[in-house]
Amino acid sequence: MDVIIEDERKRMEMEIVRLNGEAMSSLYASQPGRTRNALLRARTLLDSKCLCGDRTRLGELFCLTMNNQACYYKNQGKLNVALAFLSKALSEADKCGLNHGTEHACTLLNVCAILSTLEKYFRYKKPDRHHKALEYATKAVEVLTSTSCPVEASANIPAGEMTGEAKTCGEDAEYRYATLGIAYYNMGAELEFLRLYEDAVRAYEQGAEKLRGNIRQTHPVLRNLMQSCAKAKEKQMQLTIFHKDRALLRASHATKLLYAARPVIKDSDVLMSNKMKSEETFASTTLMGKLKRPVTAIRSHDSDTF
Repeated sequence: MDVIIEDERKRMEMEIVRLNGEAMSSLYASQPGRTRNALLRARTLLDSKCLCGDRTRLGELFCLTMNNQACYYKNQGKLNVALAFLSKALSEADKCGLNHGTEHACTLLNVCAILSTLEKYFRYKKPDRHHKALEYATKAVEVLTSTSCPVEASANIPAGEMTGEAKTCGEDAEYRYATLGIAYYNMGAELEFLRLYEDAVRAYEQGAEKLRGNIRQTHPVLRNLMQSCAKAKEKQMQLTIFHKDRALLRASHATKLLYAARPVIKDSDVLMSNKMKSEETFASTTLMGKLKRPVTAIRSHDSDTF
């Protein structure tokens, strides 16, 4: 009896993995209806009472399905719904101790991508989403480079996009390095959104350095990292030139204000000033004359008396 139950459990697990694969294939083939049906069947099997056993394995399947449902709803433009499914995946990963490995990093990168897209379309509501997206991208890099998850991590995953279906077994080195490259790419992209071009260049360079020698040189992730690095350097140079030009403009504007603040002396003002000065001189001279005459008279009077 136990053998039959175990065989049934394994069959259901394999069916869940197959349905998730079918869902992603249909999504890439622009068949959202088939994607939704496959994911609904996978979710039904996950909720089945017959599926019991290893908690970790069930957690992996649950996170896989939640990730793929998030991909589906992002494809349909329902970003907040997609973010809710990713939150469920992260919560389940914490409960089952699955907060490590490439699958967990893929979930973090998917959250990063959705937050960045939400910031683009709903900036008036949440102006701080690029900072949160940067945090998730940084966490993904930390997960992939940690000692508990050494990067030995070929999927042509578009850089900057959601990673899609996470592999549950048989990870190869190229896939994991590609995921690490996407994490560095997302870090650089979010830093560019925040206008931190110097840090963005550093993130792109670190990602390219990690990938060189461990992934084929024609891999799209490596190519995107190098191209984005060159563009970020150009933006950094343009920003530096802009700041210099603005400083010069401010200095010239301040000089103009100083010149404008000087009193404007007209010819009429000069004539009036000269006239006032001549009148003051005449008045002082007259006053001195009035003072001197009495003194002279007194002195002459005194001398006669003496």
